[in-house]
Amino acid sequence: MAIHELGTNAAKYGAFSENAGSVEVSWRLLTDDEGAQQIELVWDEQMTHLTKPKRPSKRRGFGSVVLECVVPASFNGVASLARGPGRARWVLTAPCSELVGDETGASASNEAK
Repeated sequence: MAIHELGTNAAKYGAFSENAGSVEVSWRLLTDDEGAQQIELVWDEQMTHLTKPKRPSKRRGFGSVVLECVVPASFNGVASLARGPGRARWVLTAPCSELVGDETGASASNEAK
């Protein structure tokens, strides 16, 4: 859902709406203080045109809610979304145990329910 939202926004307003924009998607494994592995997934979008700064709004759109709340909660993780002139960056960090199921396909959070 997050990749779809980010890709749709990139096509409409961002890097994919121009010839010179770019998106880099990367991931890496991290180890937290307790020794558990976490995955960090990064969407880093660069645009040659500068997006107009928006006035701060108390209202968040559906896409922001999906990226900052729904997706991270689904994986028992955290996410951040930063927008700036010519750039958009989304980072999701979540326990690997939430993303990788066992041989039955169950993740750690599904097993606890």
